[in-house]
Amino acid sequence: MLANVLKAPACARAFVSGNRSQAYLRAVSTKVKVVFRLVPRVPTAVMMATEIADGDKRYSMAVAPLASWANLASSLVRNLHLCRGSYVLVVTSMNKRNLLFGTLIVFVVGIAALAGLPNVKQVEKRGPIPPAPVAAVVTNNIGEVLSAIHDAFNNWSDLVAGLNPPNDYAQPYKNKFPYGSHWSRFYLFSRDDPVFPSDEQILLTSGTNPSIERYAQIPADRKSRDLYLNEPSGDQWWMSEYFVDGQPANFCCSFLIHLEPAEDTGTRIEIFEYQPTIWAGEKFGFSAHGLPVPTRLHDIRVVDSTTMDRDEVLRMIQDALATQSPEKRN
Repeated sequence: MLANVLKAPACARAFVSGNRSQAYLRAVSTKVKVVFRLVPRVPTAVMMATEIADGDKRYSMAVAPLASWANLASSLVRNLHLCRGSYVLVVTSMNKRNLLFGTLIVFVVGIAALAGLPNVKQVEKRGPIPPAPVAAVVTNNIGEVLSAIHDAFNNWSDLVAGLNPPNDYAQPYKNKFPYGSHWSRFYLFSRDDPVFPSDEQILLTSGTNPSIERYAQIPADRKSRDLYLNEPSGDQWWMSEYFVDGQPANFCCSFLIHLEPAEDTGTRIEIFEYQPTIWAGEKFGFSAHGLPVPTRLHDIRVVDSTTMDRDEVLRMIQDALATQSPEKRN
């Protein structure tokens, strides 16, 4: 009992010993200390809060990635053990999660780096650079030229009518080109058809095709009889003037056929290419559907106009004019 009393505080020993005056004084002094104890001032609390930078606060997004990498590095170092003169990594459950997380990060960053690397494929154009205008003046008037063009190529209106015949005696639709020819997939659209690209669309998608910009600058009243020769699926490719790493590249485009009156009731015909594109193989990238999963994508590139394809369109029009029946001439 005496030992416990000696170990007790002075105020407790005073009560035990019977010296209540001493205990009273100690109690009062303790109470005074509690009552008059100073608390942090409001300005100090505000200063402490405002002087902490946002990037240094706990759970900050700016610090979290660095902390994750630091935890991974420290975990790997802690688990390195010297064994027969070489270090061996002892994998624990915690370390295994870090390893998987780090491997995933490195994999994603590596794929992103590959996707961002400049493509080193050599694209070569074996045709006139820059491409010259492909045009001709014929003695036929515009009406005769329009009739010949509709005879030379497939017409979208004929296809729609063939799919919805008005009666059983209607003539079925027949393609004007043999199966397998890329021209069998092309159809004519008139200027007032919604498929016909506007001047704004042409300028926005001109890319590396400056010649099409000249078409967009032609006044609208001079393009009222123009025609659009288009492959609707956008997935018909053929070989043209472009090569990738020495091999022929898949090429596709649409055509704008511009008609203007010429002297002596003749007609000037000029062929423009719209959205000339090549398929230069495959490349690394991220899928645009669902999650951004690393994958191989088609390497599609916008290029300048070709000459041989425009020449072929103009030649087919001239051949149709040469074989046009007399009743179709005014």
